[in-house]
Amino acid sequence: LDSGAELSFICNEFADDFELPIIDNTTLLAVAASKEYGITTLQLCDIEGRQHHLRLYRSEYITGAIEQADLCQEGLNFIAQHGIALSMQRKTSALQPQILLRCDYLWNFMLPIGRLILPSGLQLIPTKLGYIVSGCQSEVTTEPARALTITTSNEEKETWDRYWALESSGTNEFTGSTRSGVQQTHDKVLKEFRNSIQRRDDGYYVRLPWKVNYASLPDNKSIAIKRLHKVLEMLSHDKPMLEQYDRIFKDQLEKGIIEEVSQQDDATERMVVHYLPHQAVLTPAKETTKMLIVFDASAHYKDKPCLNDVLHQGPLILPDMVSILLRFRAHKIPIISDVEKAFLQVRLQEIDRDATRCMWVRDIGRPPTPENIVVYRFTRVTFGLNASPFLLASTIEFHLDNMTSGSSMGQEIKENLYVDNLIIGAESKEEALDKYYIAKDIFTGLSMNLREYLSNDEDFNKTIADDDQSKTSSPKVLGVSWNPSKDTIVLRGTMSTTSIVTKRTVTMQLASVYDPLGLLVPVLLPAKVFLQSLWKDEYSWDTPLSPHLREQWLIISTGISIRNYSDRQ
Repeated sequence: LDSGAELSFICNEFADDFELPIIDNTTLLAVAASKEYGITTLQLCDIEGRQHHLRLYRSEYITGAIEQADLCQEGLNFIAQHGIALSMQRKTSALQPQILLRCDYLWNFMLPIGRLILPSGLQLIPTKLGYIVSGCQSEVTTEPARALTITTSNEEKETWDRYWALESSGTNEFTGSTRSGVQQTHDKVLKEFRNSIQRRDDGYYVRLPWKVNYASLPDNKSIAIKRLHKVLEMLSHDKPMLEQYDRIFKDQLEKGIIEEVSQQDDATERMVVHYLPHQAVLTPAKETTKMLIVFDASAHYKDKPCLNDVLHQGPLILPDMVSILLRFRAHKIPIISDVEKAFLQVRLQEIDRDATRCMWVRDIGRPPTPENIVVYRFTRVTFGLNASPFLLASTIEFHLDNMTSGSSMGQEIKENLYVDNLIIGAESKEEALDKYYIAKDIFTGLSMNLREYLSNDEDFNKTIADDDQSKTSSPKVLGVSWNPSKDTIVLRGTMSTTSIVTKRTVTMQLASVYDPLGLLVPVLLPAKVFLQSLWKDEYSWDTPLSPHLREQWLIISTGISIRNYSDRQ
């Protein structure tokens, strides 16, 4: 299944084995050369017994053998315990694809229900052919990585020339008149936000940042009902998961995060009525949240807008991540924490709540009949809206600007809060505790709870309230592993080798090393210089390198093996 393919192919040998006849011929243009391809048809049955009619181009070769993700025993146990049917038997480590299905077929086979995340980090993607194992494992692997990338070659050389010319100065996503227009839109959205936000006794209430075409948004009710049936069908095979899903709805109803829509509400004319489909995402490896219900604000009817299409995303309000990490390493006592369920702590004004309706059942033991379906709507900003990060950041910024004016702690929070992660520091245990209490008070004023506190000072960790203490001893700070007992950050990275070396594979291998602080620049410099030379020599993305350059890259890449590299303050 290939989301980027425009045509579907089948290997000639595989087609001949099944005696599939050639019903037509056509000529395709590939890399400036024409070639004739036979066309055949195939009937494919999914796991529900439904037949799918496929039209395929016959080809001698599609791609090389692809390694299957290595499932650890913990993952195999998870799959067995939940009765999950995989899309194929896992008898070999590598498989040779015989059929490639284009993007329109892909979405015919995908199921609109929740993916499952294994403890290893691998994901199980539900399809009508069974679950597909996908994603990256949490552990570093030395196995070769394979990726399929669809790119456009328009102005590639100019784009990359600009990239290599960049120095330490900042860059902008938009320039010229486009940048000016975007900035005007952002200014307007910010102004409307500040004029409409309300502070009430229980917190801040905001409006959704509507675009002018919001009236064209359909209600998506039938999509939400169909998705509800699919979710219940999937969860019916796992009663504990179904009960947990139900508990999440009941818990959110009890906490006032959602509210039930009455028949009287339905009879009242609303500004916008829109239903959000939802699905489960399992995260068994997470310490605090093992299951999430994700609401799909991108669902839409054919040729109709989704909710995200009629909302302004708003400007990105984030401090510089590198600056946060540098300050984090400079403190004698660095302190990390996060805001509990941050997005759900921003209240939604009543006028916009019907745009975030959703459906569930009153009794999970009964089918989703009209009598058993209950309609809820969110009273809080829903995670899944494209505007949610903007609304959260703007609400916190508004509070800090207006309620902590002149406070050094307010300014420190503003400079070191990355979405819902707060990274501050102190020079003594006493100062650390003072900042802990002040920060807690500031977020209490937002009706938000700071939790998961952790520092390199054991006395501090033991002094703070038990409910605020982090349960993990090996956290990540903005994606960087941190050892708090030794107060070191740990960096890892290896360059996997591939049989065919191209500019694309070299770029992929370099990009796989996460090094936001540039601590590994001396180690990676030879690889970066080598990649730059490929651009100067005008190699295209997928042209195999000469034997000499390939050997040179293998020497460079095999010499780069970063395992548990720790910085020192």
